[in-house]
Amino acid sequence: MTTITKTKNEFYRQCKLEKSKEITTSWIPEKFAKKGRIIKIRENKQSPWNNGWTITSVGTRMNRESIDILENTHTKTRGVSDI
Repeated sequence: MTTITKTKNEFYRQCKLEKSKEITTSWIPEKFAKKGRIIKIRENKQSPWNNGWTITSVGTRMNRESIDILENTHTKTRGVSDI
């Protein structure tokens, strides 16, 4: 079994994923981000794995530190803009 350890200098790709009629976007470690690959994802470390997602497109490349900053900025913006 392969263990994935997240590091701040590891690169990720923003991927569009599809499963049945569901579509989502997720940051996938670059070495796994290949169009057509079937992967499993989860919301966070406590949630169960969700199998059977197909990567339908591979986009933007970013390191973990930049993704964390981007997601924190988005969360703060949503916090003050949502009613």
